[in-house]
Amino acid sequence: MTIHCMIDIETMGNGPRSAILSVGAVNFHIETGEIVETFYAAADMEDAMRYGSVDGSTVKWWMQQSDAARQSAVAGTMPLREVLSKLASFYRQKSPVWGNGPAFDMVILENAYNAVFEKAAPWK
Repeated sequence: MTIHCMIDIETMGNGPRSAILSVGAVNFHIETGEIVETFYAAADMEDAMRYGSVDGSTVKWWMQQSDAARQSAVAGTMPLREVLSKLASFYRQKSPVWGNGPAFDMVILENAYNAVFEKAAPWK
């Protein structure tokens, strides 16, 4: 069976260089939908903002979310470098990768890999 990877991120912006707060992912069998393994890592917000931007409309959106959602958004303690390294290790090379449209999650992640490591993301 073919394994695909689905990735979702939370950010502090909606542009291509937005600061990443957290990354969640699942490796799953495309034929059955069975989840093989899961991944989640939350970045330290201050560290993430060194590599990405913040926009007011997203901050306003976060302020309108529940207390639990807001607290979760800023609870990360991991340097963004470590979050991205762990995601690269989780991702199965040559697996198709899915995200929230080709112009949001994947573009933001690809820009983050370039900003942090000065190299491309682990997928094509």
